[in-house]
Amino acid sequence: MKVFAALCASIAIIYAVPGIAGESLSTFATNLALLRNDCAKQAQAIRDANQQATFKEQLDLESDQQKARLDAQVYAVGHGSRETTQYYLDRSMAASKKDAARSEAISNQFKAGIQATKQCVIDAKQKGKNAYAYYKDNRENRKQDGEAQSLIVAWMANLEEISVDNPQGTESTKTAWNTERIKAQL
Repeated sequence: MKVFAALCASIAIIYAVPGIAGESLSTFATNLALLRNDCAKQAQAIRDANQQATFKEQLDLESDQQKARLDAQVYAVGHGSRETTQYYLDRSMAASKKDAARSEAISNQFKAGIQATKQCVIDAKQKGKNAYAYYKDNRENRKQDGEAQSLIVAWMANLEEISVDNPQGTESTKTAWNTERIKAQL
């Protein structure tokens, strides 16, 4: 839940980005980078949290199964083999049900994280389009229209590929975005 709260806080940051429309191409590129990086960080945090939760779940399952085996060995002292076998099966079933509940909770949390990442990308995309429209409308920026267009195209291509499975987007779109961003900031 702490990770989810942190993700919600990062979404709130996206809504609070000041001066998104910037006065120069460099400022415009920096603001686009802020939007992109927030979504990338969010996707990476969700991915990391899911991997950690899945690993912990596997360890918990192994621990529960080991405990069931040890409990059955202790139970075997003074009980017959049928009773011991049934006891072990009951303990194993309880461990499996507990594991299924944990798996479902992790899955639901991961699905919520995927949706949050998608929403972050959608929101960032809209803010980027609005900033680009504002940037284009400024007469002082008309001489850099081509550079701004290349920048926004590379940014959108990379942004659309950001997901929990691919937090930075593909290598090719990330490279294109970084190239255009650096050109704009020079």
